[in-house]
Amino acid sequence: MKHSVTRLATATLAIACALLLGAGATTPPAEAPSAPPSGKTGRALIVPIKGEINRTQAAYVHRALSGAKGQYDAVIFELDTPGGRIDFMSRISNDIRKLAPTRTIAFVSPWAISAGAYVAMSADRIYVSPGAIIGGARGWVPGPGGVPVELPEHVEEKLASINRAQFRALADAKGYPPAIAESMADEAIEVTKVVYDGKTMYLTKEEMADFENDPLKKDKLKVVEIVSREGKLGTYTAEQAVRWDLARRIVRDLDEVLKEENLESVAKVREGQNASDKIVAILTIPQVMGLLILVGFGALWLEAKIPGFGAPGTLGIIAFVLVFSSQFLVGNANALEIMLFVIGLVLLFIELFVTPGFGFIGGAGIVCLLVALVLAMQPFVVPTQPWEWRSLEFNVLATLGGVLGSLVVIAVAAWVLPSTPMFARLTLRKQLKVEEGYSSGVPEGESLVGQAGVVVTALRPAGKLEIGDETYSVVSDSEFVDAGRRARIVRVDGPKIVVEPLEEPKPKEPELT
Repeated sequence: MKHSVTRLATATLAIACALLLGAGATTPPAEAPSAPPSGKTGRALIVPIKGEINRTQAAYVHRALSGAKGQYDAVIFELDTPGGRIDFMSRISNDIRKLAPTRTIAFVSPWAISAGAYVAMSADRIYVSPGAIIGGARGWVPGPGGVPVELPEHVEEKLASINRAQFRALADAKGYPPAIAESMADEAIEVTKVVYDGKTMYLTKEEMADFENDPLKKDKLKVVEIVSREGKLGTYTAEQAVRWDLARRIVRDLDEVLKEENLESVAKVREGQNASDKIVAILTIPQVMGLLILVGFGALWLEAKIPGFGAPGTLGIIAFVLVFSSQFLVGNANALEIMLFVIGLVLLFIELFVTPGFGFIGGAGIVCLLVALVLAMQPFVVPTQPWEWRSLEFNVLATLGGVLGSLVVIAVAAWVLPSTPMFARLTLRKQLKVEEGYSSGVPEGESLVGQAGVVVTALRPAGKLEIGDETYSVVSDSEFVDAGRRARIVRVDGPKIVVEPLEEPKPKEPELT
């Protein structure tokens, strides 16, 4: 049974390593730039993003784009989404922008609402189908049942300003009108299309005031039309998106997009969601992560209490493999977090089984474990955005909940398990009494104190002492004693006999007559 469990544990570790190595082989490091493709690859990747932007959607897009950089002439995203959570929106956007210099194209058919609009603008170009809608991206905090929570005015403005800045910065980076992008995130933004010195521009109300208050600029400014009025959230039809330079063209289907981009002759590779994306999404839920951490630590503690290697150790390994492999596959964990976790386990092992007591080494091990688990659950190290702070909060709570929960489980197990039939067989319950002939010390210990003998093997500090016809294992209490010298037993501590060397008599000095 023990051998079969050991083989199962070995197989589990092999599968985990294969998963991590396979994912690593298809996922280039974010910091390592890829060289632009030399010539045409003859392929285009199609990635549909349909439905709510949620955890499953983010896991799917990350998987679909892993290794795609430089491997395709273009990556095209078919968008039909009502939006979703801002954290998953940001993750998908980051994955799309990391594809540069590979061309990225968004085809909105028929919706790219709220977070979907942000995802669409993450691509280099946008095409829209007839009747498409893009925009309407005002952020809100969901409450019970998905109903928006009423926030204090200053908090509302803070979130709105961050949302505006995020949309404006993305549009500015990707070449879309920043003012129009900003109007999608806040109904207080009014946008006007103007021509200034022969160049088409889109200005907010504040920017318009700056131009009109400058006599040199005012003469060169010509108002064309109002794009988005104050008090109305920027949501644009297909015709408006094209007219106001948000989208390039209205097209009927994906084939027309490919024709517009001169990609009609390339091979089309289509990715889609599968069961693994949903499984990974479930495993990366903070509450599930906390449960896996609880099981992992609890099982490893239980394994340490049982001789050999068995089912608890296998269960603990599987739990932590699921923690790190799932986070690795969505782009959160990498080799750093895994190494940090292993270092933490090694430090704890040293503290518990090598060094006495519990101090700095054990504390450092615990810190390494906690930091590794928290960092493995998020794509950032230091949070900068509001959603990142919320994500960090959830991750810390999930990690602490798992660790504290495992401590409770360990305490209950330590109290209950020894009385169970299975564990009773693994413990020594018979008392070894002196009156029954059992002893942990030297039987004649007291009578040996004060006796002297000859050192048979050098005491450095342990060795052999011969007294009469008996030889004893002894320990020197003061200094190393060479063989042949005499030593006296000074005390007996249980099984340990302690001796001290006797001074050798000095030779007599010759007498002068």
